[in-house]
Amino acid sequence: MTDEKVKRVKRGVRSARMAGQIGLGIALHRSLNCHAISRRGRGSAFLRRGAHMDKIKPADFWTAYREALRSEGLCAKYCDNKQWTAIAKSAAMKVCTDRFGLDISKEDLRLDVMGWESRKKFDWFLRIAYEHENDRRTWRSELCKLAHVVADLCVLASYYGKGTPACKALQKAVDPLKQRLLRVPGRQWLFVFGPPIDSMNLPLEAFSLDANGQVVRLNDGKPLTPNSLAP
Repeated sequence: MTDEKVKRVKRGVRSARMAGQIGLGIALHRSLNCHAISRRGRGSAFLRRGAHMDKIKPADFWTAYREALRSEGLCAKYCDNKQWTAIAKSAAMKVCTDRFGLDISKEDLRLDVMGWESRKKFDWFLRIAYEHENDRRTWRSELCKLAHVVADLCVLASYYGKGTPACKALQKAVDPLKQRLLRVPGRQWLFVFGPPIDSMNLPLEAFSLDANGQVVRLNDGKPLTPNSLAP
């Protein structure tokens, strides 16, 4: 056999081996994919969606949260920090479970409410991190805390004072933390601020952040004022 024929035979053998490896890789990929899709039980939706999980939008959470507060809240309890905190956290849990179909827990990771999705034991996915702060003077501490939490949506609920509009106070708090607030790809933000006790005729206000860290007011077709709640 000539040298040229030997070279052609060797090239043919290499091509056959490569084709066999590629075929095996494709078959294995299909097998694993079918196995993942065919799994049932808790978390199967998570597996099917993978990287394309439904986004939890700030506006969607705000709308559901506002209506949960409207349904469960009482005007008299808005004046009591402890009682209103319980109502606010309950509303957040209701949104996580009823609106987004998530499992919930309280005070895990030192968060007031966690909404998460589970595949199996020791393997869960944090979708919503919620913090409620009664003191309008210290909510910036909770903002810094949430800046270090990886979740699809971080929610901070607190109160605004007189004199400075909530949007300006929020932007002032956001600016020095902007790099940390925006460093997690895809993470979104929702801020809900209620009025002071002596101005309960004013509505709760909701904001988010754009891609540049600028505060954006969310549209509110059905404003909620504390004094409009049941007595």
